Amino acid sequence: MENSVILNIIFLVILCLGSVSYLVWLGSNVIKLKGNLEANTNEVDLRINDVLDHIDKQMQDSIKTIDKLDSRVDARFNQLVDRYEADSHRMYEDIEGKNTEMGNSFRSAISDLIEDVDKLKK
Repeated sequence: MENSVILNIIFLVILCLGSVSYLVWLGSNVIKLKGNLEANTNEVDLRINDVLDHIDKQMQDSIKTIDKLDSRVDARFNQLVDRYEADSHRMYEDIEGKNTEMGNSFRSAISDLIEDVDKLKK
């Protein structure tokens, strides 16, 4: 009986030591995993920051390109507006000149008709 009690105590001690060693092993693995997780998190953060920096640089380049294109479009639009104004002004002056010529011709023709009618009356 004493042997069985001693064997049970030894068995319980071995079982407790095994459980404690398993918990220590498990804790060390958790600590290693935590270290790996922190390293991976830092690496992921660095990669994310690199990607964000790259995207920011590309966005700045795109904004510069859009600004250049916008200024070119504005300059071209202003050229077209100036050309339109000059052409419309020239056309207006041409039409005004033709109207004046036609008005003068019409006045001349009316004057000639009046003179002819006056000659016929005499």
